[in-house]
Amino acid sequence: MTPHVKARIAFRSAALLLLLIGVLGAVTLIRLRINQNWLIHSSNVERALLEVNFNGTRAAQFRSSYTTLGNPIDLEQYQAAKARILEGVQTIQQVTRDNPIQHANAADLETAVRRRIQIMDDAVALKRDGRSTPEREASMNRDLVAALGANNDVVERMAAEEQDLLAERIGRTRRVFLFTAMVLALAFSGCLGLFFLYSRLLHAELRARRLAEVSLRELTARVLQIQDDERRRVSRELHDSIGQYLAAVKISLSMLFETMPGNAALADAIDLVDKATAETRTISYLLHPPLLDEVGLPSAVRWYVEGVARRSGFQVEMDFAASVGRLPRPVEIALFRVIQEALTNIHRHAETDRAVIKIERSQDGISLRIRDFGKGMSPPELERIRENSGPTGVGLAGMRETHRPARRSF
Repeated sequence: MTPHVKARIAFRSAALLLLLIGVLGAVTLIRLRINQNWLIHSSNVERALLEVNFNGTRAAQFRSSYTTLGNPIDLEQYQAAKARILEGVQTIQQVTRDNPIQHANAADLETAVRRRIQIMDDAVALKRDGRSTPEREASMNRDLVAALGANNDVVERMAAEEQDLLAERIGRTRRVFLFTAMVLALAFSGCLGLFFLYSRLLHAELRARRLAEVSLRELTARVLQIQDDERRRVSRELHDSIGQYLAAVKISLSMLFETMPGNAALADAIDLVDKATAETRTISYLLHPPLLDEVGLPSAVRWYVEGVARRSGFQVEMDFAASVGRLPRPVEIALFRVIQEALTNIHRHAETDRAVIKIERSQDGISLRIRDFGKGMSPPELERIRENSGPTGVGLAGMRETHRPARRSF
């Protein structure tokens, strides 16, 4: 399995773990919200029980005060407290409908409360009707104490049940929280480990790619060197071999022309030999300009540009910084080949007769800029060439590959 595939698997696994963390976090929040609602529910039941007890105590106080003093205000207060007791019992019955045990306890509470209220109502009625006696009052007090005990027993039972439910729900919430925290910690640790592995694999892949690019640049530089050596050899052969043969042919034709003056065929032959000699010399220089080895890039470029202008009328402005000087041989060769190919492309495709070549040197390296004033390229085609996503022709591909070994500092 390649490092690229391993890195992709590690990244996808980490992404899945992150997704799992998100889902688990959402589920945990929902469950915590549900448990929180149950906690609120238990708190509401306990508060309702306290209100029933509180209102029961107030009702008993106002009943006792009324039966003792006969104050009508105490009777009104008693009736109001009694109504609040019944409202509290109804509230308890509503909030305990989801719990069969507590709902049954709420029914018992209602029975005990109504029994207690009935006894207090009877005591109030006796006082209001003037039929109250100490014996009846004592009997009702005993019945009221018994009803109050039954009432308190149910309230305590319901309170204990809610405390048990509350403890169970708190424990469940704590377990959910601890389990979720543990799973999230493990998942987060796994994500960190996978992302670390991904970064290591990505670093290894980038390092391998950089090594491959270095190897490619070295190979390209070597190919350029071999190519230039071959061009130099061919150039020397053209100059020293074919050039000498053509010179000998011209000498022979010139001697023959002296014996046959006015021969048009011989004159044409001599002219053709002169043209062939000049073309051979030009091809020899284009294959490998001697000035490139002897005096450097600026002089070789000037010679080449002057030849282009002389042959095609193409005007090229040259702006070479004085600091350019001599450069490493591979760099000079690469820059010269790029200039050659660029000017050829401008002359063929740009539909212009003007270009500017600018070479600058800085601490970071050498900068070559070639500008034409032609029709340019369409944006889609230019973007395609920049992205190297399609065929670009031999010239542009050659310049791109030639540019690789030249990208260095010196």
